[in-house]
Amino acid sequence: MMKKIILPSILLMLQFINSAYKNKRSSLHPLPVIKTDIIQFPGKTHFANVLQLTFGGDNAEAYFSFDGRYLIF
Repeated sequence: MMKKIILPSILLMLQFINSAYKNKRSSLHPLPVIKTDIIQFPGKTHFANVLQLTFGGDNAEAYFSFDGRYLIF
């Protein structure tokens, strides 16, 4: 019975330590400030309402929903 409790207890404790470490690490390094003016080019009026939705990842493609109101990733 004790052997069945020891392994889950150790795993739970490691998960707690890992999450505490991630929270501490993320508070030490604030998110970088991203300039929004580099997306828009001067003289390109049809890009006036372009908004960057993602800042990373591979194959970030979006499609409009059937009614044209939403973007689906």
